[in-house]
Amino acid sequence: MKSLLYLANNIIRSNFSRMNYPFKLTFIVTNQCNLRCKMCNIWNKNGSEPELTTEEIERIFKRNNFFSWVNISGGEIFLRPDIVDIIKIVLATNKKLYLLDFPTNGFMTDTILQSVSRMLKYRPERLMITVSLDGPLDLHNELRGRRESWQRVIETFAGLRKLGERNKNMQVYFGFTIMPQNMQTLNDAFLAVKSRIPQITHDDFHINIAHDSEHYYENKDKGFCAESEALEYLSDFVKHRRYSLHPTYVLERKYQKLSRDYFLNKKIPMACKALSSSCFLDPYGNVFPCSIYDKKIGNLKEYDFDIKKLWNSEMAIKVQKEVEHGNCPQCWTPCEAYQTLLGNFRSW
Repeated sequence: MKSLLYLANNIIRSNFSRMNYPFKLTFIVTNQCNLRCKMCNIWNKNGSEPELTTEEIERIFKRNNFFSWVNISGGEIFLRPDIVDIIKIVLATNKKLYLLDFPTNGFMTDTILQSVSRMLKYRPERLMITVSLDGPLDLHNELRGRRESWQRVIETFAGLRKLGERNKNMQVYFGFTIMPQNMQTLNDAFLAVKSRIPQITHDDFHINIAHDSEHYYENKDKGFCAESEALEYLSDFVKHRRYSLHPTYVLERKYQKLSRDYFLNKKIPMACKALSSSCFLDPYGNVFPCSIYDKKIGNLKEYDFDIKKLWNSEMAIKVQKEVEHGNCPQCWTPCEAYQTLLGNFRSW
């Protein structure tokens, strides 16, 4: 309850002014990946620079223990042999953390299930996992670059759901990233999954909008950004969801409703909260406003791993003003949009 109240307090404050610290952190723990996705080039990064060590990550979270929400991502996070230790560090240092979430491509089923089972022993207040799914079997495997990928996704999701039945603080969803190459197959993907997992519903799918990013995905101009045509398929899918006043459902409904404005105008529907309540940390310690804006603020190693120092630097404040006034790539990815929605209640 304390962590939920702490999050609520941070959200309320983010509606009135720039925070003194980010209450949400997106942390890319590795660029390693075992798939060869066509819409993403993370797997093709050269890896010449060493990624943050376990010890450096511990210094970061010990020094910065004020997060309400931490999103861990990659690459594929389970390729880091110390991923359970990293999760343990995050939970041990951030006592008021309410939400820990991460995606997985689901390929290493046994490793993922064993690792998540160990993570749960550290009692996260709320753990949310999305297993990436990009279409029916053949299309998913084509987009992901591995023949066995779709089958592994199904097995991993089913195994994680069983873990979730014994741990009510854990939720598992499919993460479907809608793009020109798969938008017509959204319902087909759902039916394909339902044929394997009969109890699945439309509520078990989280829909994301595909974007490009020079510094993260390195997929600029690859032709995978979602366009307005996706709205038809998105609308048809979400109308099958049950109505709920649970905050997660309310937030997702609002995100999808405003996606229409975003597609039509190619502008974010409200003032973005990147560098106002959230930031993005890459595997090397570099801090960016978000996953999309290619404007490096600095490296934590140069700031004694103190995010507040960097957060309140002249550079960070300058770039935050750029973002606030829309002088940025204008994205509407959930990784950034959700805290923007939470920080703009007056625009609802």
